[in-house]
This record gives sequence, structure tokens and C-alpha cells, in this order.
Amino acid sequence: MSKVQPSIQATFTKDLDDSFEIPMEEGDWYELQNFEVAYAFGVTRVTRYRHQINLSDSSIIFKIPPLSFCHYYRFQTFENIQRGLAHPKFSIDIFGAMVAVGDIEEAEIENHSLYFSLVNMEYEHINCVAYGEVALFLDNYWNSTNAPIVLCVLQFWEIDWGVGGFKHVKTIDGFSRILFEPDDVPEIQYFRMRIPYYAY
Repeated sequence: MSKVQPSIQATFTKDLDDSFEIPMEEGDWYELQNFEVAYAFGVTRVTRYRHQINLSDSSIIFKIPPLSFCHYYRFQTFENIQRGLAHPKFSIDIFGAMVAVGDIEEAEIENHSLYFSLVNMEYEHINCVAYGEVALFLDNYWNSTNAPIVLCVLQFWEIDWGVGGFKHVKTIDGFSRILFEPDDVPEIQYFRMRIPYYAY
């Protein structure tokens, strides 16, 4: 069993991100200096840690050599999500094969929505809804691929509860992402190995 890495949320504005000479990339390692630690009061949080790092104009970021390997995902099982064992306050990562993708809905020009389902290795389905830019990105990818099976990671998605229980998982505006066929995620590699060769 792999050791769970401790994690803390860090928040800074896009203007501050653009001011750094070295763009920050996911998977790279950085040293932070001159930052503030504050309580995490957000309605939806990234980690269960009670504090978060806030960066300012005086903060300094250095890129450093990797200290260890970590793919940064904390995947939730479909059962935990649907039974309420994963708290809706904390955003989640899940992975699976994409199926039953609907047509994009344009109720508002800036609020596109797209309903789809994921299936896990046990053939359990979970309903998902993408909004805005993520919906457009998903729609473009789905209409451009010829792959019979599409594996993906939903990163930083929110659990939406309806009357009587679980409703679906959905995007958080400006925050959630969807990654198609990521090669560096062991769970995706294992899932792909279990798919019959003729499906690919």
C-alpha cells in the first residue's frame, strides 16, 4: 500500500501566477517563501487540513528537484460517493471509462452543461455533469475521438446531493478539470490492462 502524502491547499490569484518568471506546472516541485497560513473557511475545500497557504506579492517560489514520486490524486470509490462516505464539502478525484455522453445544453451562453456517466472496473455507473469550459472541452474531445473506450480522471469535482441521496458529481466553476488517458496515473494504466485488447 502506498503511503498517503500530507497535503495543504495553497491559493493565489492568476495575476500573481503570471508574475512568476517560471510558470508552475502540475507534477513539478517548488519551494515557497514568504507566505501566510490561514484557516481554510471555504465552502468547498481541496484537503482535510484545517489550514491553507495564501501567497502574496512578496511571496517567492523556487522550482526544486523532485523529492519523491506522487501523482497527486486521492481517488474516491463510486460506493463511497453514492453512499455518502465521501464528504460533499471536500472536492474529489475519481477515474473511470466514459460512457453515455449526452448532447451539450446551452441554457445560457456561458453556462453550457453536459451530462455523462463513468463506469469503473466493477461496471458500476456514476452520473456526472460538466459545466462551462469543462463541458465544451469534453464535448470537443468526445466528438473528435474514434477510441471505443475513453479513460479519464475527474480532478477536483464536487458531490451534489438531491432529495433522498446522491444525485451526481459536478464541476466547480474555474476549478475542476477532466484529463483524458493520462499515462502517468497507475490506476488508469491498471484499468487499461483489464480492457480486452480488441477494445483498443
